[in-house]
Amino acid sequence: MKLLTKEKDTAIFVPEKKMDVVVFRDDDQYTAYCPDLDLATAQDSPEAAIEDIISAIREYVEDYMKNFETYSKSPNRKQHLPLIQHIVSLKDDWELREIIEVRYGDIYIRSV
Repeated sequence: MKLLTKEKDTAIFVPEKKMDVVVFRDDDQYTAYCPDLDLATAQDSPEAAIEDIISAIREYVEDYMKNFETYSKSPNRKQHLPLIQHIVSLKDDWELREIIEVRYGDIYIRSV
């Protein structure tokens, strides 16, 4: 935890960021993408996309733990293990939100 500010009787602590979520608009849809876990969701609003990615993260963590022997050895998933272990240690979605840094951006697809 990092001390953000301290007044006479009040201190605000902010957890260190652990993972990114990028929200971008594509026509009438908003996509939330978590590059740290290679997850993406699409919804009709940025807020709904963020809610959906949080649910997707929770579901992925649950799947990872259920299939631990396979996922922890898989070339495209084994690097997720430290983050998965950290998320498992969180008490609730509020703590999950505390470690997510949401950024807003644009996506450009280059034609080949």
